[in-house]
Amino acid sequence: MRYPGSELPLFAHAKNFHRYYLDLFGEHVRGRVLEVGGGMGTLTGLLLDRGISGLTVCEPDPALAHELATRFASDVRVIRGTVEDVPASL
Repeated sequence: MRYPGSELPLFAHAKNFHRYYLDLFGEHVRGRVLEVGGGMGTLTGLLLDRGISGLTVCEPDPALAHELATRFASDVRVIRGTVEDVPASL
C-alpha cells in the first residue's frame, strides 16, 4: 500500500509537533511499544531518544518501511503492513 499523502516531508521537520505529543503521553510509554504508521520515522527517533527499547514499527508503505528498517536497523523491528499484520504474540 503506497502512502497517498504529500505531507510527510513537512512533518519530518515539525520536531516540536512530535515532541509536544510525546510530552503529553510520554510518561505512559514504556516496555514494549508498537508504533502504528511509522512514516518517515520522526516519532520513532524521538521514542528511541527517550530510551524506549523493544520498539516495533508497523508501516504499510513499502518504501517507507524499507527506509525505517535501514535507518533504525539495530534498534527497531519494522513490520511492513497494517496493524492487522502485526503478530498476536507482540
